[in-house]
Amino acid sequence: MAYTAHIVEESLTDIHALVGLHILSHKVELTEERHNTPWIPQWTIREVEIPDEKADIVAERISLVLDEKFPWCVVFKNSTHRYVIFPRKVFSVDRFSKLQCENVEGYGQSVGVSCEDCDFPSFKKEWER
Repeated sequence: MAYTAHIVEESLTDIHALVGLHILSHKVELTEERHNTPWIPQWTIREVEIPDEKADIVAERISLVLDEKFPWCVVFKNSTHRYVIFPRKVFSVDRFSKLQCENVEGYGQSVGVSCEDCDFPSFKKEWER
């Protein structure tokens, strides 16, 4: 089962990390206050599809090129799992495990990533069912 992700090109120190990924869509948004990234004028967002068998490798590759100077994360998700990717740190999470989601949320907060940035509210909705 394939994963999908929205990757902000400006969060990457090397956009070549996206080579070979299936691009589903591409859009550019001017940054607004809600983006919490006043240091860049726009977000170039690529929605990508990652085959299940390549998810580990691609997640690690993305973690190595996420800009460490700013609080970024990327989420790959399918119907049962998520990869939550921070600079040099990757979590593979069962979407319905409250403990795993709480661990990721705690780590994110410790490195300055807000709950909304990594889709934590959606995690909570899933494990509260």
